[in-house]
Amino acid sequence: NIHVNTLYTVLYQEKDKQFQFNGEKHPFWELTYVNKGSMVCEVDGASYQLHQGQMMFFAPYQFHVQKSSGKTPLSFLTLTFDGEMDKPETLTNRILFCDENSLNLVRSIIREEKEGQLYGDDMITCQLTQLIITAMRNILSNAVVVKIPTRLKVTVDNKYVGECIDLIHS
Repeated sequence: NIHVNTLYTVLYQEKDKQFQFNGEKHPFWELTYVNKGSMVCEVDGASYQLHQGQMMFFAPYQFHVQKSSGKTPLSFLTLTFDGEMDKPETLTNRILFCDENSLNLVRSIIREEKEGQLYGDDMITCQLTQLIITAMRNILSNAVVVKIPTRLKVTVDNKYVGECIDLIHS
């Protein structure tokens, strides 16, 4: 069984190559997906390097530090939530590649958050549940997932800023 009870935050961030978060632990789950660049995550003393298209789950009360690898700017999605799942240790202390289904779910989560539609949090909760199930299936079936070359694109309402971001990405 996998059940997401409460969605606390959905946050898409773009940081410079000097980004460093000194760490935290909290009584709920956290998921970080790297959209662009590389992120170093230190979890309970172990170090992991996440690249574009990879994600990592942090279990409740698991101390974690996040920082840019220092080479390029960094874009990432963070979700925090409460929930129950069978074998939660399956998701922790490992880097997970996003397959095409997972990437589509991440895109949908970002779109839902940006658009702020009616029942958006409920939709994100459903999509997050699907994302967790997909990750568990991939792990438990020993599926080989290759890096998806596409990256998520952030859109903005300001046309001038949007054109600048497009220019930077190209």
